Amino acid sequence: MDAAGSAGVTNKTAHVWLDSPEFAQVYEKSRKQLLNQSLANLHAKFGKAVDTLERHLENTSTIPRDQLKSAEIVVNTTIQTAQLLERIAELEALVAQREQEELYIVKFDLRKVTPDERDTLRRMNADIAVRANPTV
Repeated sequence: MDAAGSAGVTNKTAHVWLDSPEFAQVYEKSRKQLLNQSLANLHAKFGKAVDTLERHLENTSTIPRDQLKSAEIVVNTTIQTAQLLERIAELEALVAQREQEELYIVKFDLRKVTPDERDTLRRMNADIAVRANPTV
């Protein structure tokens, strides 16, 4: 862990901290803040970057190498964005499917039911399994 050394602690101490729910919560919050700051900085520069790409793509006095590089960036970014949007759509569909399936699933925390209730649930589960698989 290079981060442990940078923080001035041993790897063992860093692992102890990472196992702490309180530390993990603070760490995750800080990580998200850093990511949000980075994204805000990129967002602020986005317009200038697009203007620069357009200038190099459309300006005939620009070196062809710069025009090609600009075109490459636009094409690659467009492809990556399309792939990302496709993956997001797939994940959203998967989440929707699981949410729909959850409507038909009943869950019980067996630690919170009485022994008699637990036995009843086990019998019901066995009966349902027999109906679902009559050949068993």
